[in-house]
Amino acid sequence: MPPPTRKTSEPQYRQLAASLREAIEKGLWPEKDPLPAVSLISQKYQVTAVVVRKALKVLEDMGYLEDRGDRGLFPHKPRPSHGPQFVWNPAEIRLNLEGTLEIRVLSKTMTTLPREYLRFFEVHGRSGHQASRITKLHLVNGQAKALETIYAPCQELPGLLMKDHRHGTLFEMVD
Repeated sequence: MPPPTRKTSEPQYRQLAASLREAIEKGLWPEKDPLPAVSLISQKYQVTAVVVRKALKVLEDMGYLEDRGDRGLFPHKPRPSHGPQFVWNPAEIRLNLEGTLEIRVLSKTMTTLPREYLRFFEVHGRSGHQASRITKLHLVNGQAKALETIYAPCQELPGLLMKDHRHGTLFEMVD
């Protein structure tokens, strides 16, 4: 792709981010190798270092770059999402569910998704990723069995209605 130009209404850093994303998708930068230095990228695409840093930030927010601390930024091809992806395997959880199962929503709050969660949701191309943090209590025959916290992007929860149980303490609800 040609270097970013000022002749379009799209900012240079977005043009550069599109070029770099295309290079990552084509496999020009393998996932096992760190990205070149900012100065080398700025020379190659004939832009300033500030434009390169902004483009790299956009790619990191989109999930195409992974920051490995002192080792640098590494390309990362996001995997296509086919339904919910779990941090844990639900099959590993075994509960004795003989009896009446009840799930109470203890709280539902709006929050911004941490960067490490963005990869699980495959939310790309947006900044300020708003999500709902939902804390649920699982009861079997009135006894607490599990406390669960989930994150869900706001657009995934369009008419979700929840009963508010925040007026009492957790111990009052279990008793």
